Amino acid sequence: SPIMGGITLFCVIRFTIVFNKIFFHFPQIKKYVRVFFIFLALEFIFCFVAPLVWAGVLFSILSTVFLFSSLWITIKVYKKGFRPAKFYILAFSFFIFGSLLYTLKTFALLPNNFVTQYSLQIGNILEVVLLSFGLTDRIKQLSLERDTERKLHHEYRDLLQELEIKTAELADTKQIIEKAKLQAESLNEFAKMINSTVDLDEIFQYVVEDLKQKLDADIFLLQLVTQDKNELHNRCFRVPREVSQDLIQEYDSFTYLIEPEVGMYYWTIFRKKLVYIRNIKSSESFSEMDRKLFEGLKITSVLQIPLILRNEVIGIFHINKYGGMKRVKKEELRFIKSFCEQLAIAVNNSKLYQKTKLEHQKSENLLLNILPRDVAKELKEKGYSEPILFDNVSVLFTDFKGFTQIAERLTPQELVRELDACFVQFDKISERYNLEKLKTIGDSYMCAGGIPKKNTTHSIDAVLAALEMQNFMNLIKSLKEKKGLEYWEIRLGIHSGPLVAGVIGEKKFAYDVWGDTVNTASRMESSGTSGMINISGATYELVKDYFECEYRGKVNAKNKGEVDMYYVHKIKLEYSKKKDGKTPNKKFWERYATLV
Repeated sequence: SPIMGGITLFCVIRFTIVFNKIFFHFPQIKKYVRVFFIFLALEFIFCFVAPLVWAGVLFSILSTVFLFSSLWITIKVYKKGFRPAKFYILAFSFFIFGSLLYTLKTFALLPNNFVTQYSLQIGNILEVVLLSFGLTDRIKQLSLERDTERKLHHEYRDLLQELEIKTAELADTKQIIEKAKLQAESLNEFAKMINSTVDLDEIFQYVVEDLKQKLDADIFLLQLVTQDKNELHNRCFRVPREVSQDLIQEYDSFTYLIEPEVGMYYWTIFRKKLVYIRNIKSSESFSEMDRKLFEGLKITSVLQIPLILRNEVIGIFHINKYGGMKRVKKEELRFIKSFCEQLAIAVNNSKLYQKTKLEHQKSENLLLNILPRDVAKELKEKGYSEPILFDNVSVLFTDFKGFTQIAERLTPQELVRELDACFVQFDKISERYNLEKLKTIGDSYMCAGGIPKKNTTHSIDAVLAALEMQNFMNLIKSLKEKKGLEYWEIRLGIHSGPLVAGVIGEKKFAYDVWGDTVNTASRMESSGTSGMINISGATYELVKDYFECEYRGKVNAKNKGEVDMYYVHKIKLEYSKKKDGKTPNKKFWERYATLV
């Protein structure tokens, strides 16, 4: 019936669609299949509303159109290069031939004969055979695709695993590079720091702050080898607050002899290599002091880095942690070693600076022993010193009576020792009273007040210094009298007036004074009396309100004629402490302050 024919046509079309998709891989077939489904729907409707004859006619027409369409698709596939489609073209030709005969028979234009049946059967057979070949080929292809997909899946999985490994390695490499970069930057900053300062305490503080974070450490010790290379002493020390102060003091004051018995210190110096003992319990190369230190600091390992310069160990740097330090990695040890190479340079720079500073200080002190501070500064800055005219200064001369006779009975060593003992005290007294020592000639001592810095108290300062020198010599006299030894008696002379002061010499400098004031002061000393202070009238006018003086009258001075002279006995009682006339009291200094 037409209904069964429609169902049959639907099944044929559906089967053909599956066949084309499997055999030809022709995706565009869906476009025209939808059109045939619409026609099939109309066929079913037409079968119920139209006479059976017309339904059969429509069925025949649709079948023929479908077959021609399938043939067109097959030819198109064949033209695209799929050569097995020519057999399928043959099958469709038989189908079309049979379908045409069937249509003619439906319209009663052709009697029922066997040609129609055989054409359809041959087409079915060819289609089944080709479909089996196509399915077999497709199954093989699907199997190959599945094997390929499985292989690609395994390769993809292996690539993912390799990618994960490479990513992890890359991350580790990146981390190592970043860490190396930070370490390089740290070393660079440390190099800049040690080039900017020679203060070893400041450098040590920088090292501690930098390493305690990187290594999780809190115990740091810098020890330096002495110049004779026989001892090791603690230079800088940093420990946490938990450590006993008694242990710190004992350890800090401990002297380490560089001998095999010392233990880990000698080991580090002898090997000239970094020493890292992860577990101190497994080693026996420690002294009793080492063990005591381990117990007090609660450390479980030893990390010591020798500070080496020109293949010589100049010190040891210790790093540790109270309670035990975690394991130190190889790259951290390499960084510490590089860090300590810079530290060795810093220690050496500090030593050189301290040595240079000491030598400079010695040179400076030597220069200051020859020249006044301001004059020495001017000479260093300018290369010369301008002579200066001072309007009023006080010059003090001393001399020992009987020096020549006593000196003849002394050995050279005894003579120099006696003179040095006196002049050292005179230097101290002069410095105390702001006088500038000028020179010593034999047993004569010369100093002056009011130079190189001008002041208005020079005459008082000179008399106070003379009184103290007099008292000192009187004390020496009394001590030697008790022992029955010979002694020197001192003469002192002071004169105030103008003079010129300056530096003479090119290689051996000397600060000297010139003028009539100097000659007159010398005459005051030579015209004086042993044990007395002889001053000129000019000086008397400047000090008479402070000291008790005795007028001597006009005394004939060599090459000077008659000059007014006075003896200074003591400080006036109202200005004297304890009324002894030797020490100024508070009132004296208060009035003195008004003159400054």
